[in-house]
Amino acid sequence: MWVWSTYRCPMGASCGGHVTADYKTVGLEENHAYSILDVLTLAMYDDTQVQLLRLRNPWGRSTWQGRWSKNDLVWERNNWLKDVLHYNTEEQGFFWMKFSDFLQYVMM
Repeated sequence: MWVWSTYRCPMGASCGGHVTADYKTVGLEENHAYSILDVLTLAMYDDTQVQLLRLRNPWGRSTWQGRWSKNDLVWERNNWLKDVLHYNTEEQGFFWMKFSDFLQYVMM
């Protein structure tokens, strides 16, 4: 996926069909397509790395509620990330998601 992003290939994913999960409780739509807008690996100040994806729900009416969501405290604890990741709480349907969560809820 990181290679595809380097070449600016369009990417998409969908929820549902491969795991048993209650998608609504985490803000995702079951059997619904999402655009993958960006993939990156962030080097954090504590020398750890975090793999993130920026996704878009084209409907724009529900959004991810898990780790790295708009309401997650990670944004307040790491204020510098707001500039680096172009964090904007006003954008409807756009969200960041940790790669491990992506693997749990979404499939390509």
